[in-house]
Parts: sequence; C-alpha cells; structure tokens
Amino acid sequence: MLVGSDRVAIRQSRILILQMPAAPSPHHVVRNNGGQIGTVSFSSDNERLYSGDTLGNVTMISTRTLRPLAAWPAHTDSILAVREADQEIITSVDTVFALGLF
Repeated sequence: MLVGSDRVAIRQSRILILQMPAAPSPHHVVRNNGGQIGTVSFSSDNERLYSGDTLGNVTMISTRTLRPLAAWPAHTDSILAVREADQEIITSVDTVFALGLF
C-alpha cells in the first residue's frame, strides 16, 4: 500500500522507503528583476519567452540568447496570464479584472 506523496510503502508492519532519482540540473536559469514569476508563454514562432510577475511586470526574453529583450510595468497587480496574439502582447490581471494590450 502506498501512503501519501512521501513515497512510503507499508508491507506487513515494515516500512520501505522508495528512493526517487534526483532531479536533473537545469540547462539555464532565467531570472528577472521584478517579483516572483507567475506565468510564462512562448511566442508563436518560439523566438521569445514572455513572463509576468507578481509585481505586474512583463519581461520578453530571447530564446536564442536567453537574455531580456524588453521589460515594462504592465499592471500594478500580479499578472496571471501573458500571451502573444497577432504580434501584440496581451496580459490579464484577475484582481482588478483588467486586460492590457501592448
């Protein structure tokens, strides 16, 4: 019988701990200067990665260089979604029911 998410198996009054392999190291860590990243999305051509953070900032990152191309304050609240549509960037903030088009 498997108990919870801690991967402990109980069999006939004995506890067996199942060892899980360690997570692999990341190839690259993308950082931003704002708050915690709450949402990410890729452009339709996979050339850009968009991130929205808890302070309302949007960052556009090149997937080739992994460096920021642009960053701007899009809202005053946490960004819940950021998407690219027809070469425009759409953001949403649920706390104030606002949409932004950049």
